This record gives sequence, C-alpha cells and structure tokens, in this order.
Amino acid sequence: ALSSPAFAGDLLTFKKLEKDSGFVRVYLEPTKMKVDISENGKDVKSTVFYEKAAEEATLLDHGKKQFTVFNREKLQKMGSAMNKMKDTLANLPPEMQQMIREKMGASQKPSAAPVEVKKIARSEKVGKWTATRYEISQGKKAVSDTWTVPLKDVGVEKENFAIVKSMTESFADIAKDVSGILGADAAGPQAQLQTFSKIEGFPVKTVNKKGGSGLLLENAEKKSLSDSDF
Repeated sequence: ALSSPAFAGDLLTFKKLEKDSGFVRVYLEPTKMKVDISENGKDVKSTVFYEKAAEEATLLDHGKKQFTVFNREKLQKMGSAMNKMKDTLANLPPEMQQMIREKMGASQKPSAAPVEVKKIARSEKVGKWTATRYEISQGKKAVSDTWTVPLKDVGVEKENFAIVKSMTESFADIAKDVSGILGADAAGPQAQLQTFSKIEGFPVKTVNKKGGSGLLLENAEKKSLSDSDF
C-alpha cells in the first residue's frame, strides 16, 4: 500500500503563562489544523481538529475518552433552537428570565461589547522577536495585550495561518445567534474575529489583564504533515 502524501505545514509550540503551565501545540496546513492542549507540560489533555472543506471541528477529551463534533449544520440547528428558546423567554416575567439565565451560567447582558484594538508600542522584545504590542478592550474595559510580528519573521506560511481565521469565520456568525440567549459569555468567536481583523502580523504573545494567563510562542518549525499527524 502506498503511504499517504505529506503536506508542507507549520508546527507551533506555545507556552501557557499560568502557574504550573502546560503547552499548546498547533499543527497548520492550508486545509486543516490540529491543536493539542496540555495542562501540566507532559500529557495532552484535549485536542481540537478542524477541516476547512467540511467546516467541521472535532473536540477530543483524552481523559474522559470522549469526542464531540461541531459543524456548520449542527451549530445552525443549535442557533435556531436558541432563538426559539429566546422567544419563549421573552414571554416570561423578568425575574424568571434572569433565574433561567443564571441556571444556564449565562451573562445577563444580551451581547458582548465591540472589540477595540489599539496599537500602543511598535518595538518591544518578545523572545527572539521584535514585536508590536496591541491592547484589546471591550467597551471601556481593557481585557488583554497581544504582541505580533510579521509572518515572515516567524516563518509561518500565509496560506497555513489563514486556516485559523477560516475556522473563526466559520463559526463566528453562528455564535452570534447563540449569544442572543447566552449573552456575552457565548460571543468569544465574534470577539476573536474582530481582533483578527484589526491586528497586523502573527501573535507571538497574548496576556489577559485579569489573572495574567496567556500564551507565549516558544518555537515555530516547518514540518511535512501527513494524515497520521491529524
């Protein structure tokens, strides 16, 4: 039997900045991506796969030995169900609406504030790179800082990096429907997409203002990716 063909890709390793941090390992190629997440720096706790053609993401929980598949059709049905639930909630007394949202762990706000991205420094040292720093805020609240460098300086192919934006775009509009009932807590993909559109270059470091959690790119390398990598 012939072996599966290899694809030129990028392998990125990020260090998690939290205490007792682990890592995030990202495999990129133009049509698909994989993300391995470790909490302790040794074992991979969860994995996310994304295929562009199918607009499908698969989440694996290695500890529980379970997987969940999300695709556009499934999320659209979820969004439709959420909208029906929203209509039902609208006919309930306000105090009952609030109680149901709290039971669901949802924000009381109907949607997230627009994302604002401000360039605050053009030349800061991050690892081996000279980076540009952006401050990301929502409403009047600063939420994180992101440092970026040109793709060519990191060595990541433009076509490979585009898969990240492709995944975000695929689910952002559907997440907006879901956020109509779950509130700001469900608007993450929308916020990510807004951030992507307003920063230049590749994010090599991101730090959340609250708690100091974040990611730092430690290594970027070329890798011939095969089916077994995914």
